[in-house]
Amino acid sequence: GEGEEMNYTTIQKALDTQLSIVAGIPTFTEENARFKPSATTPFTRSTLLPAQTVVESIGVHGIDRVNGLYQVDLYYPADQGYTTANTMADLVIAAFPKALQLTTTDSIKVDVDVTWRLPARKVQNFYNVPVIVSWKSYISS
Repeated sequence: GEGEEMNYTTIQKALDTQLSIVAGIPTFTEENARFKPSATTPFTRSTLLPAQTVVESIGVHGIDRVNGLYQVDLYYPADQGYTTANTMADLVIAAFPKALQLTTTDSIKVDVDVTWRLPARKVQNFYNVPVIVSWKSYISS
């Protein structure tokens, strides 16, 4: 439908707000924000990865399913083992349980399907642990 593009901002903000409930989450920086991390300080960045919209029903009151992934990248100083990063990844996963429903500021419902983590990797001076949240939202077209 015509309206889903303007909803990505509120969907991402709803997911970011849910992320902010995680106790001890490292300094948060939003996608595409200027940020110069200290090599010794952990930080978190989120990225919205929308997928193709699916037409669920057609007609005057048709419904589109807007969906995709929300990636939470946890960055910890390199060469300090995996325990702290894995523990935080587990807390992020716990904050996005299956069937969680978030409501955006403009009353769009965002449903969490499943949350998992990807393999860690070294990124410059950091150990990066990505956590993936699969989400969907039904929007009237």
